[in-house]
Amino acid sequence: MMTNTQIRAFARNQLRGHWGTIIGACFMVVLSMTVYTAVLYVIGVFGILAPIFEGFSTGILPLQHSSSLLVQTLMGIVIAALLILGIALYAGLSLGLQKLYLDIARGRQVRVMDVFRGFQDPMHGLHFFGTILIVWLIQIALQLPLFYIGFRFGTDIFDYRVTQTITSVIVYIVTLYLSMAAFASADHPSMTMGQAFKTSFHLMRNKKTKLFGLYLSFFGWMLLTILTCGIAAIWVQPYISESITIFYLSAYSSDYQSKVEDAEYREVEDADYREVQEAEAHANTAWNEAEGSSTPQAQAGQQASPRSFEDVRQEYVKDDVKTNTEEGEKP
Repeated sequence: MMTNTQIRAFARNQLRGHWGTIIGACFMVVLSMTVYTAVLYVIGVFGILAPIFEGFSTGILPLQHSSSLLVQTLMGIVIAALLILGIALYAGLSLGLQKLYLDIARGRQVRVMDVFRGFQDPMHGLHFFGTILIVWLIQIALQLPLFYIGFRFGTDIFDYRVTQTITSVIVYIVTLYLSMAAFASADHPSMTMGQAFKTSFHLMRNKKTKLFGLYLSFFGWMLLTILTCGIAAIWVQPYISESITIFYLSAYSSDYQSKVEDAEYREVEDADYREVQEAEAHANTAWNEAEGSSTPQAQAGQQASPRSFEDVRQEYVKDDVKTNTEEGEKP
């Protein structure tokens, strides 16, 4: 398992040359969600104002009650459809962005439009969103006692503050246990939600403090984001996300190299993961052929696609050691 210092250094190394791509992908996510929110807002405002316009129009041209009911029904159907579309949009974009971070960590060629790959497999998107949703529901359920005390007795009493502190600690510990579930789900298309949570619990058995330390190591960067009114987040957020992704891959690789006797847990690595690698290698090869396989970028993509994260990491370690040795030998 890599140290937190190595994880951050490796994240910076893998992002080198990909900053434009990842920032562009994040922009596409923000733009897509902004357009969706604007459309939903306009439809919602129209639905609220519809009765007003209806009352105004009845003073000029009488409207039948059936026509009014039809308009309200259609508005309800449209809003419900937009809400479902929003969930699908969020799930697909989140999955595509996470797969992009995984590809960058593995040294693969990526493009801005790869952020929309999360829509290629609806079932994978459903499992991924379901995993995130369950994490949210667990976090909310753990805070129900706090909500009850605050509603029943107020938020100014001593019991509420004690409950708030205890609840915050419990929620954070549980969140650390569940933190790798979304990564595992994004990494393995056929992995069920149950397998994703089992994988997360398995990986985080002895790594909760390590992950907490990794989060703390970004305190200075988060402070810089606040001081720059969020401008620095354009670079800080991809850096943090890539580092956490590499933490997952390092923990996953390290855990499977150990002699863990769990056939059900290992079957994801033995079957599903190889299937994913072969599919992604085939997709990258097809893309390289379309772009022109004679270009150096395409050849690099063909060479990089079959490599595992461990291969890329070992290559990085060897290059880093070689560079440090050469610098040490200089007079």
